[in-house]
Amino acid sequence: MEVQYYINAYGFLILGIFLILINLPVMIVVCCSAKLRNQYGVLMVSLFNSFLIGVVSVGYGIFTIVMYALDRDDDTVTIAQCFYNPLSFFLLWTFPMASLGLLFNSIDRLLVVSFPLTYFKYSRKVIVVLIALAVVINVSVVFTACFLTLQSRPNAYVNVFCNQHQVFSRNVNVFLTGIKAVFALLSILVMFVVLLVFMKRSQTKVHKTFLTDATVKRFRARQMGFTKTMLISCIATLVIFICPSVFAVVAIIMDLNPHIYVWTRFICFLNFFNIALLIIYRQNDIRRKICLMLSYLCMVKLLHVSVSEGTFSEVSRRQVVQHHVKSAVSYLSKREP
Repeated sequence: MEVQYYINAYGFLILGIFLILINLPVMIVVCCSAKLRNQYGVLMVSLFNSFLIGVVSVGYGIFTIVMYALDRDDDTVTIAQCFYNPLSFFLLWTFPMASLGLLFNSIDRLLVVSFPLTYFKYSRKVIVVLIALAVVINVSVVFTACFLTLQSRPNAYVNVFCNQHQVFSRNVNVFLTGIKAVFALLSILVMFVVLLVFMKRSQTKVHKTFLTDATVKRFRARQMGFTKTMLISCIATLVIFICPSVFAVVAIIMDLNPHIYVWTRFICFLNFFNIALLIIYRQNDIRRKICLMLSYLCMVKLLHVSVSEGTFSEVSRRQVVQHHVKSAVSYLSKREP
């Protein structure tokens, strides 16, 4: 079979599986801990979007394999039908949200270093407002793309896989790809401002006053550590997200091979490993809770095996499992000193 088939099928299938495996544990531990939700709340937009991209990639890969196996890869559907396809719709949804998540996470870091005491006091409200703004902007972008397309050619036929470069006109494709690159570039520029503010405030009296309260001091230490992690992630974002996006815009404008669009998007998908891997590597609180969660899962699995081999009775197994599950949830939810 042609190379494009292997990319669309097995490439996205394997990529999606790894995206789920890497982003899901981070999402779980953040959701289970009130402290982590306050610290990484805005980051949940990017984590959930990466997880959703993983799910959609797996579904798209399986769909491609099935359609080729049934020899229906040449089937056509209308553009309107593509928007009713969950895979196509959620793939479109995650397209601008990927860079929006980066941008609003950078804005969140800017608020932390610029107004640390205010952020400490109103962190939950700030997180809710930023997430709501990201969703509203993303809805606006997706609605605009869908509306313009349905207005111009709702009954046009495209391949059953509903590739984005076929569904949307060249202008809409340039708009979607360009806005993704612009949002991602803005996220890096904002993080550059964060770096400047961070360096400036580290020498001011406000900084010294800020460190007097022990609780606030710990809060600042965690937030600054997270901010440094996000600064590092900007390098990967520039190389494997912004550059391919800009190249995709050029390819669309110059009417180059449409497969280039798929290749650049595939490369951009690699950036969705970026944040989760850096968080696991650099943030001790996340890494510790993930290790604890995995250890409990292994323990429960061993208890199931022990019951099947007759080591424990079913009643004893349930009691032990319930005890350890409650302990795990309690530990994941408690606040660290």
